[in-house]
Amino acid sequence: MHRVFSALRPVGAFLLIAALPLPAHASLMTGRLPPSHTIRDNGSYRLPASEQTLAEALAGAGFATAAFIGAEVLDSTYGLDQGFATYDDDV
Repeated sequence: MHRVFSALRPVGAFLLIAALPLPAHASLMTGRLPPSHTIRDNGSYRLPASEQTLAEALAGAGFATAAFIGAEVLDSTYGLDQGFATYDDDV
């Protein structure tokens, strides 16, 4: 199983209690907790390009990837667009 997929299991409990959307989504997309992926707040952090995301893993496996975003905090400015062929963040 891919590193991102297998790493998602322990993150599930964290996502249930995360109060900030950007760190929570970064954890969901990387399978890592905020101290590891470095995003700890909304609006002042960017997901490092070195982090492999679920979208990158899926695209690498031949899946079509797209995201349609409805919140400013998830704008591509913050790096969550990594791996998506389409990332529509026109809010």
